[in-house]
Amino acid sequence: NTVKAAGFDVILPYLTTLGFYDNSLVERALAQPDLIQTPVDGLVGLSDDVRRFLREKSLREIIGTYILNFQQGFLLLGTNPEAFHTEYWNPPVSLRVLNELRFNESFLTQFPTEEEVDPAKVNSIMLPRFPTVGFWTPRVPW
Repeated sequence: NTVKAAGFDVILPYLTTLGFYDNSLVERALAQPDLIQTPVDGLVGLSDDVRRFLREKSLREIIGTYILNFQQGFLLLGTNPEAFHTEYWNPPVSLRVLNELRFNESFLTQFPTEEEVDPAKVNSIMLPRFPTVGFWTPRVPW
């Protein structure tokens, strides 16, 4: 509501995933048990299949939580729907983190927007408001 009230008709969320959907880290951690320790590692009496399943589940949770703490979100705002492109291109410079998978996964989150601006939900310096939807949580920089 606030950005629509400011005149931006196009609102495109971009969330850095930093490998959240990239399985290579989980596979590497499964192959190297000393890379990341899990609560499953100390359990005895488990079959190899059950141990691998529980370790993989635990690794996904550990890595997902770690990555989520470093996730950054941005809103691309504009008035022209054709201004933003969500197709990956291979730039002429070497990229160390961004790849096609991470780029494409960054646009999967859809934030709900309303067609009409609700003045009661507009946040301004004169009348500050906390968002009322569940996925917004205030963060502190430390």
